[in-house]
Amino acid sequence: MTIRNDASRHLFRPEDKRAPRRVVPRQGQVLLDTDLSHSAELPLYRIERETAETLGPDDRLLVTGRAFEPRKSGQSIEFSRGAAYLAGTRIENPDDVTLGGQPNPVDLQSAPGDTFAYVLKTVERYVDPVEDAAYADKALGDAEAAGRAMQDWQILILPLPDKTQCASLMHTDVWRGMASHSTGRLSVDVAAAATVADPCTILPEGGFSGLENLMYRVEVHGGEPLAEHAPDDGRVYGLKGLKLKVSRRNASTLVRIDEMSGAELRVSPPARDPRTWFAPGTYAEIVTPQDDIDPTAAQAVEGGAGRLFAVTRATEDRVTLAATPADIAATGALGNGDWFLRLWDRMPDGAGVVVVEDIDNDGRSKPLDIGLGLSLTLGGGEDAVFRRGDFWTFTARADGSIDWPEGAFEVPHGPWRKYAPIGIFGSGHPTFKVEDCRIILPTLSDRILAYQGGDGQSLFPETEDRFQPLPGKLRLAVMRGEQPVPGARIEWSSVDDFSAGQIEGQGIKPSDPAVTYADKQGRVEVTWSLDIGAAEKPHGLRATLDGGAGPGQSVMFTADVNTAARTLYRNDDAVCPDLKGLRTVQEAIDALCQRAVAAPDLPRVIAVNWPNDGFVTIKDFMDDGLRFTFNERLDRNCVEAQYACWVKLVMANDAAQGTGAPPMLEVVMVGELAFLKKEDEETHEKIDRHVLIWTPKADAANLESVMKEAGFEWVAGTNSFRVLVQLDASTIYASDKTGTAPRHMNGSVSTELTGSPARHGFRLDEDGNIAAGDAATSCDFKSWFYLTE
Repeated sequence: MTIRNDASRHLFRPEDKRAPRRVVPRQGQVLLDTDLSHSAELPLYRIERETAETLGPDDRLLVTGRAFEPRKSGQSIEFSRGAAYLAGTRIENPDDVTLGGQPNPVDLQSAPGDTFAYVLKTVERYVDPVEDAAYADKALGDAEAAGRAMQDWQILILPLPDKTQCASLMHTDVWRGMASHSTGRLSVDVAAAATVADPCTILPEGGFSGLENLMYRVEVHGGEPLAEHAPDDGRVYGLKGLKLKVSRRNASTLVRIDEMSGAELRVSPPARDPRTWFAPGTYAEIVTPQDDIDPTAAQAVEGGAGRLFAVTRATEDRVTLAATPADIAATGALGNGDWFLRLWDRMPDGAGVVVVEDIDNDGRSKPLDIGLGLSLTLGGGEDAVFRRGDFWTFTARADGSIDWPEGAFEVPHGPWRKYAPIGIFGSGHPTFKVEDCRIILPTLSDRILAYQGGDGQSLFPETEDRFQPLPGKLRLAVMRGEQPVPGARIEWSSVDDFSAGQIEGQGIKPSDPAVTYADKQGRVEVTWSLDIGAAEKPHGLRATLDGGAGPGQSVMFTADVNTAARTLYRNDDAVCPDLKGLRTVQEAIDALCQRAVAAPDLPRVIAVNWPNDGFVTIKDFMDDGLRFTFNERLDRNCVEAQYACWVKLVMANDAAQGTGAPPMLEVVMVGELAFLKKEDEETHEKIDRHVLIWTPKADAANLESVMKEAGFEWVAGTNSFRVLVQLDASTIYASDKTGTAPRHMNGSVSTELTGSPARHGFRLDEDGNIAAGDAATSCDFKSWFYLTE
């Protein structure tokens, strides 16, 4: 807390560290202001601790309704009104506010970066009746009234590393640098009594030498900023160069600045007690109510004269400062009643602050004299961290004692700053909001949307319809405690990167959700139809209860369309090594479809009798014909077909260029098909139906004369012609084992075939015509060889 009231004391240091149960007055006692304050603090402490221990973690913002929910409002971000809890402390936002319109606005000049968080900071601060006149009663005249403790707050912007999430945010360096408490320490010492041998010499007795009981306040004013700490919530300071200001009355003297004329300020209320009023030699600080929670404005002028000035003259309602008009203007102060003047005491050297200049080997400063027999020692080591506004309070009594444990170094007594993330955001994210870090608190009477079933289904399409229903319905229930809520409104909306499909035949668009209502038993059962046209995408939608506990209480449903592309293929590399690395059934099927492998149950050519890599003499060709060896026995009737085998001599007609004559010379040879005459050991037949022999009907001399008549001439240097050979798959076949269906030849490429390297096959369509090659169906065998002299 930051309470600057004129109190007897703030701290109690009982030997028993347990919290007292209550303040117990007794007859005839002196009832002090601290007793009244403590009687209010004890139940507040218990309430807040019980709240924190019941509701949840101390570092997360627990909200009711839509409190502090960020949403876009034009070009600005607006935060919803409502109440929240942080570490058990209730924080109120009475109105919807923007960053620039919140009670303590932030500087929006710098861009936050691609990823950042909105962070709520809260501090308990003292609202003096001078600041808010509603707490003062005119009937009391000049008598001072009590102030109020206010839980003030501010929303900050904290840049973050990419991919930061709410769960990991508290473990990042940027969060720890902002939210961790100050580690610097302070010790207060009193002067020891002097000793002298002369009994006639009167010396001070030591200790505090003031003549009245006082409550001291020591507060961090500034120092040398630590470069390694990002100033997301104001600068932090190290021990070296630290500046402290001191007040003997808890800095409780505060007046409003009503008018400014250069360095002369007209203030109110006027002086009530000259002993606690501004006077030449004292110091006055120009402040605003926002300084306690946001130190950045005060720190911005630290490089110049700052805001702390010596007082050169003071009357009942006017204070003149040792400052130039430019110094006053640099503070940004205005004489409009929104700025205030606070009194601080002068140090023994005449300055307004004491400064840490030297640090010993133990990481402590030399004692800093603050007068009246008191000195301060700062500690915490070279890594100690201080923040502007850190303070310590202690009492000094007229008997020379102080309420401070002897030799003790204590961390700051306040203010206790609390932080919690509101949400993580990304300027490049499609929906801007990445993750909501708030925790929604449902009330006991809130309606709850409960999942009943239907998630994770899969669909096998059975028709050609684009939208097809899942086998099971999506089921929800809306309950208030154990009671159903009939008529509850449910909105079904799409989800980014998911196909939404239809609900009860109604399409779902991002801006137009489908709506259904709960029945008398509070149940919601709907039919979800998936979009088969988007089968490759994940399917999902969100059901949201309108008016449920917290913003957008929802349940998400997902489903899949059964496709080969979404089915895992697990390959045994030892069994099928050529499908290694494929992950889906679709990939495996596509790979198999690209293969040119003949079906194992179709007859196919495995050898042809042309030697010398396909170069055959006319004599050998005419004497021996062509011999085709098959992988299985063919049907007896194959040799009956007239055009089962085609043999054609082909030569380019060079003389035809430009004459209109055919570009190719062709001679079709007539021959006969027969099976190899050889006894089959299996069937004891006299022929071997594994081998087909084609024999030309003309002799060699006749062939040469036919070629000469057709214009064929031996080409010098090659002395060869190309001969095309084609076996017709429609006439070459094997009988099925059952004898009911013929299996026609597959003439596609076979790795077992020896001979000419130039060979390919053709598939027969339903009409018997030749179509594109297909290794898994019947097709012609077509190849060529070269006829030589």
